[in-house]
Amino acid sequence: MTRILAWSTWFLVFGWACAAHASPVPPVDPVWSTDRIARLPREVRKRVLSACGPHARAGHYFATYDPHSDAIHLDYSLLECPDLSSFGGGISGLHQTFVRRAGRYVSSHSQRDVRRTAAGIDVSRLPPDH
Repeated sequence: MTRILAWSTWFLVFGWACAAHASPVPPVDPVWSTDRIARLPREVRKRVLSACGPHARAGHYFATYDPHSDAIHLDYSLLECPDLSSFGGGISGLHQTFVRRAGRYVSSHSQRDVRRTAAGIDVSRLPPDH
């Protein structure tokens, strides 16, 4: 009986120690990331970088889409523009929708909450995509 108790205790301790070392570690997902912009289709990525600069970083849910749809929605309030920070801010309040037509994405709808941004950029003067 003592031998069974000793073996079961040994398996309990050894099994617990192995499980503690084998636990998964979640990947690090930073709040702001350039990778979220890099994964966008080329046409959309080009428009974002032309509006915000080459060092733009996107937050979670900056670009949202339905996998069964051909539309991508961008929320510029979740975009950080370090190149524009010296002017007092970035492009905020702009919401854009891009739709895939003939194999490429084109801007179909733009809406903004604020007429001008703190940086003084009039988002209505962004170059058209067509």
